[in-house]
Amino acid sequence: MSNLTQNKVEKSIKVLFLVYLFFLPLHYLLFNVILSSYSFLKIWKEIVIIILIFLTLLLLKNNSNFLSKYKFPNIFSALCGVFVLISIIYFFVSPFKIAALNILRVYLIPIILYFIAKNIKFTDNDLKFGFNILSIEASLISLYAVFQSLFLGSQFLINIGYPIRENGRLSTSFYLSGFGDFQRAAGTLVSSNTFAFFISIFFIICLYTLINKDIKNDKTKMIIIFTLISSLIGLFFSFSRSSWLATFITSLLIMVDSQKKGKLNISYTKICKCFFGLLILGIILIALLSILSKNNFFSLIIEYALNTIKFKDTSALSHISSYIKSFQVFLNNVFGTGLGINGPKAAAYFNQFYHTESSYFLILFDFGIIGFLIYYSIYFFVPVKYYFQNLDIGLANYLFVFALIAFIFLPYVQDFEIISYLFVVLGLSISKISNLKNQKINILFLHSSSEFYGSDKSLYNLVVNLNNNENMINKVYVILPTRGILKTKIENASKNTITINCHNVGVLRRKNFNLVGIIRYFIEYIESFIYLLYYIDKNNINVVYTNTSVVMPGGLAAKVLSVKNIWHIRETLDKNSFVNRVIIKYITFLSDSIIANSQSTLDNFLLKPFKNSHVVYNAVEPIKTVSPKFVFKNKDFVIGMAGRINSWKGQEIFIEAASKIKNKLNSQFNIMFLIAGDAYSGDEYLVKNLNDKIRMLGMEDEIRLLGQVNEMDGFYNSIDIFVLPSTKPEPFGLVIIEAMSLGIPVVASNMGGPLEIIDDNIDGMLFESKSSDDLCDHIVKLILNKDIYNFIGKNAVEKQRNVFSIDNNYKSIYKIIIGG
Repeated sequence: MSNLTQNKVEKSIKVLFLVYLFFLPLHYLLFNVILSSYSFLKIWKEIVIIILIFLTLLLLKNNSNFLSKYKFPNIFSALCGVFVLISIIYFFVSPFKIAALNILRVYLIPIILYFIAKNIKFTDNDLKFGFNILSIEASLISLYAVFQSLFLGSQFLINIGYPIRENGRLSTSFYLSGFGDFQRAAGTLVSSNTFAFFISIFFIICLYTLINKDIKNDKTKMIIIFTLISSLIGLFFSFSRSSWLATFITSLLIMVDSQKKGKLNISYTKICKCFFGLLILGIILIALLSILSKNNFFSLIIEYALNTIKFKDTSALSHISSYIKSFQVFLNNVFGTGLGINGPKAAAYFNQFYHTESSYFLILFDFGIIGFLIYYSIYFFVPVKYYFQNLDIGLANYLFVFALIAFIFLPYVQDFEIISYLFVVLGLSISKISNLKNQKINILFLHSSSEFYGSDKSLYNLVVNLNNNENMINKVYVILPTRGILKTKIENASKNTITINCHNVGVLRRKNFNLVGIIRYFIEYIESFIYLLYYIDKNNINVVYTNTSVVMPGGLAAKVLSVKNIWHIRETLDKNSFVNRVIIKYITFLSDSIIANSQSTLDNFLLKPFKNSHVVYNAVEPIKTVSPKFVFKNKDFVIGMAGRINSWKGQEIFIEAASKIKNKLNSQFNIMFLIAGDAYSGDEYLVKNLNDKIRMLGMEDEIRLLGQVNEMDGFYNSIDIFVLPSTKPEPFGLVIIEAMSLGIPVVASNMGGPLEIIDDNIDGMLFESKSSDDLCDHIVKLILNKDIYNFIGKNAVEKQRNVFSIDNNYKSIYKIIIGG
């Protein structure tokens, strides 16, 4: 098959697939009611399905990529295959071949649609177009349902050909039990409950999309909101309690999960306000409709609720009776009663058949206990499998939760017109993951230095592990501003399989915040931007990953080339600063995903909620036990700190505390204090200031400024207590977990990242920021109390291994890279 022919076949499949889904909810009204005299039209679904199967198999046969996807996932495909086999066996042993064939297609068509959705590559534009069309259709069906129910009434349905009973009325399922002729909204579907299930699916899809997706198209957003409102109104007037309950629980799960993931940043106060606002709007709407339709909906709703609660409603009572009888039938027919004589579909063929109110019992009747286990394994297995594999098929998960709740109350499982939507969404979700699994990603990391401090170490651990452990990563590229120890370490660890280039990446420094600096930086930015455009295009980069908020041009280059852009924020920015607010808006506008190294960093960064924002804690490999790098004779304790020498890392607080500790314990202990780290170029005066302070306090023999220490393992093995005395909120504090990994008790400032790392007096200590007196007291407490020292050290090791492991870190980021 030529490429041209293959494209035509694929396009034909997509068109037919959308047409099929579009006409499914219209089928009953169009072909069973209005055009019922043209019997041959009723089999249009089967004809389209046969054509779709033929075209899909034709495409699979001529495309090796599709064939490779066909095998994924093996166990789930096996479950589907086994259920299809069981279905066919039950069909052949059934004495009611015509009825059994009708029921057989009910169960197999959704699986066939899943197979097609999974194996045809729908583009984002295809999905967006289909979503818009089907959402508008669902909205119109819902509004029609409400209008027909309130203003046209059941007589309209009778007049256009809906089947009636001997008493001249529609089926009892169309009416509210005990409320006379009031007809429940049913839309274009076979019953009010089926309509409610259908409209609930679109409500859940739109709610999930609105919360979890960054919708930038105003037209799409309007369609989603319109569908949400109209489907909610339609759902209400369906008076389907099973769909009400299932939709409420599923919506609650979506909001709770989204809140946990940081995609729904709404306080409980706002939720309460929204709830009461919707309640008031609902009351106004009900009052308006009561006036227009001349029905007292307030009394109707109150009485309906009371009847349900008191079990006076005949429908509720029939459910309980049905469960008892169904269980007895199952006990007498463990391997099924026979395909074709169960559920609402059997009513078309038999006067007497096995009726049940639950989809679970209906499967037990049709296929027995074995078929039941296989069928519902299909519903449970994929969400569970992908949850444990850390891959998100969120929407499909929620729809299946909704279905599994609704199945308790009604035999929806035979309404394949609505079940088909569940399997289509599942197929599309798995197709997306399959495409990602089959697509090798080229990822470019941009970083601001080539030294080996906190953010440098985090980048090193991330790129090396992604390069060595994840098959989806085709090639890792790194651009650093200069050569240095970071470049050497990455090359050695990856055995030169990671491509590293040294080039200007437009690093924004404080020295740029003056007229000359701004002009110089603007030139650097333009040059770097042009270079990155060329680099990204030349190397077919799929993801640009900027590892710090001070590297600016990469995000714009990614945006221009429509490449996924991830920004990892590792700095605490003062949102009150005009410059910082500009930087924050620049980053959030250009980012597809934002990662922060702590919740504190994220809260300080975001000006407003950003849906694709994530907190991923930094991590380290446990520090090795090696010979101490710094050995001091006749010293009882060595206390150290490590970090860039700057205005807020707290070296001065550390020196002041050291002096006070000496004054308190000099007669009991000989103590040495070490400061590891150096200043940025241009900030050397800070080192001089520290030396002056040390001399002023007479601490020249007790305090050592070590400069940059390249082999930090030796440093940590030289100290007994580690201190992080930052005077501003620390974004994270990687040095804390490095010390913890070796069982060294840590004393850190009580703000920023350390608050999320340390449980005070359990696996570390927190002191009052900027207070050298409080820092002194905490260190003295550790020195004088060996039990507390050992207790904290032991817990620190466990905390680092369980929470701040490299494995947890890079796998969390990997998930964001492939999913967003």
